[in-house]
Amino acid sequence: MPPGLAWLGATGFVVAYRSYRESAERGMLMRLFSQHVSKEVAEAIWRDREQFAGGGRPRPQRLVVTALFTDLTGFTTVSERVGPESLMDWLNEYMGALAPEISGHGGVIRQYAGDSIVALFGVPVPRRTEAEIARDAVNAVRCALALERRLLELNQVWLAAGRPVTGMRVGIVTGAAVSGTLGSTDRWEYVVVGDTLNTASRLESFDKDVHPPDPLTRPCRTLIGDSTHA
Repeated sequence: MPPGLAWLGATGFVVAYRSYRESAERGMLMRLFSQHVSKEVAEAIWRDREQFAGGGRPRPQRLVVTALFTDLTGFTTVSERVGPESLMDWLNEYMGALAPEISGHGGVIRQYAGDSIVALFGVPVPRRTEAEIARDAVNAVRCALALERRLLELNQVWLAAGRPVTGMRVGIVTGAAVSGTLGSTDRWEYVVVGDTLNTASRLESFDKDVHPPDPLTRPCRTLIGDSTHA
């Protein structure tokens, strides 16, 4: 009896420990990604957790992503015309309308930076085939077109209400990047870095006089790189 009870006790301890460890790992991954990805992607991350978790945080990975950067036109003028509360309400309405379009096209919002949005297609689960990479590029371009349609609808509502209207510039590039976590032991976050993101940002801000957006007809100017076009 004593050996049998000891064996049962040890087995129960091992099961409890494994359950606790699995719960802790799941909690870590969900906290890290839950604000950036849809529920379906979060579950895919958990299913493929061996390629993400390592040493208490996700492992660095090489990816091929399509980066999409947006920025509003005339934001400084708008911010000078309206009060702080009205400005934040206006921005939140804008972000709230565009965010579902990005996630609906398979994108992950990496960052809100003032009046800008940084979205990525192809993260955090690595793409393994050219077809998957191409699909991300197509989804990003379709997303930009959907963002323009949504912004046009917003501008019409804002115009009727006597509120500011705006245009938007978008830059899209497909290429290599590196993902991982960045920060201190107390505070760290999932990041994706590389020239692909830098180039998308530069395309967004390239020569603002080229095809400037018209808030009431074509409110979005989208420039894409050769790699995305291909």
